[in-house]
Amino acid sequence: MKGVVINFLSNLKIRILLLLIFFLFVFIFLSSFKYYVVNVFNEKELISQKILFSNNTYKVIKNIFENYNTNEYENSINIQKKVIIINLYKKAHKEVVIDNKYKYILPFNFSTTKYQLLSYIDDIISRDFSNNNKKVKYKIYKFNFVKDKVIYVYLLNSIDFYFGDKKITIYYYKDQQNYKSKIYSNLRNYIYKNFYKLINNKSIKLEKITDIDILNKNEYQLVSLANNKESDNKDYQLNFKAQVSYKKNIEYNIIYKYTDKLPLGTQKVLINGQNGVSIIKELRNYRSCNEYEIIYQSEVILKKPVNKIVLVGIKELNLKEDKILKVLEMEASGYTGGVGNVGYFTCTGHRVRKGIVAVDPNVIKLGTKLYVQGYGYAQALDVGSAIKGNKIDLYFETYQEAIKWGRKKVKVFILKD
Repeated sequence: MKGVVINFLSNLKIRILLLLIFFLFVFIFLSSFKYYVVNVFNEKELISQKILFSNNTYKVIKNIFENYNTNEYENSINIQKKVIIINLYKKAHKEVVIDNKYKYILPFNFSTTKYQLLSYIDDIISRDFSNNNKKVKYKIYKFNFVKDKVIYVYLLNSIDFYFGDKKITIYYYKDQQNYKSKIYSNLRNYIYKNFYKLINNKSIKLEKITDIDILNKNEYQLVSLANNKESDNKDYQLNFKAQVSYKKNIEYNIIYKYTDKLPLGTQKVLINGQNGVSIIKELRNYRSCNEYEIIYQSEVILKKPVNKIVLVGIKELNLKEDKILKVLEMEASGYTGGVGNVGYFTCTGHRVRKGIVAVDPNVIKLGTKLYVQGYGYAQALDVGSAIKGNKIDLYFETYQEAIKWGRKKVKVFILKD
């Protein structure tokens, strides 16, 4: 029994060794072959694919020549170690027609990209239609890249307009019908697209371009392009009318109410103020980014303002509320007669005394009766060269009192007569 097992194992080893040698020969045999992938394309798509195994490249190429008319195909070969990819592209072309006059034939096959095709067209325009090395603008009529056999191209003319010091160049195809109306249409589209750059203002909203005026740049007179045969050789000034809108804050007012329940000069906010909002709509005639005329204006209030209500204490005045016209925050200084250039009579002819104050007549009228916080009752009967705006100068009997007062912020009550 033991001898049988030993013989079996010996035979198994020999069989495995023979099997490995067989696979090794198969691998060596197959490794000597190359894989050829032959792809055949028409203008639109892959129409056939063959995979060939051979160690003879000549036979493969010969087979391709026998099966395909190579005059009708272009080819490309891509070698990747043991795999060789051969692509055959059916030869085709597209016709390019420029300005309905000039025809060009361009090569086209499955591998041609739209970018390559447009590059061919750009080369033709640059080579055959440039003027003094100046690149010519052109427009390609919309086409289907795969299906259309003919591509229509139109050379464009240009006309310059000036909006202030900004130059606007508009391109158009002169031989098309109604090309002048096309200029206006292109101008309108340009203004819509570049409105905020033209006027340097992003805080307003463009609603509509209502009218466009073209003027002779030198004579500043209206020009009709329809009557001007040389319109593309001149420069023009551009004006346009635009409907615009923008938001505007409506500031709230401060209303003072006087109460004897608060100490003199004390303030208490009863209602906080809130600004309102409105929409301003305007029709503007623009001549440049900084120059325009408002033809009409309207306002729609979206939110009304809420006035601020402030209570002001008048407890020590012993006055009724209706005796106070308003309260001013002022800077008060002191002066006295006979010091510096100060005399003893006011500009109104009154002799100086306690209770006479100097004011700016544009703020407080001369003769007005006042109550000055910390000073008392007074009357505006004098002026001063340094007393402008919300400043007031209080008379004191002595220089020491004036110096002691110094300069301070006070509330000044304007009283009724």
